[in-house]
Amino acid sequence: MKKLRVLFTTLFIATLTVPLFSQGFQPPSEGRAVVYFVRVSGWAGASTFEFFHHDKFIGTLKGKSYLRYEC
Repeated sequence: MKKLRVLFTTLFIATLTVPLFSQGFQPPSEGRAVVYFVRVSGWAGASTFEFFHHDKFIGTLKGKSYLRYEC
């Protein structure tokens, strides 16, 4: 029972601290949309991913990061 209480306390504290690390939300301009490309895993961190919209280069992702694209 004590282990279960410690687990729930830890999870509760984790849910309170996660919003502290968020980047915030920036709404898109009027009549536009925002797409987020997110790489949540650091596995194969040396790999670089390039993103294109038609022939236009948008950006790259390396390691754990994200890319915001407004279209």
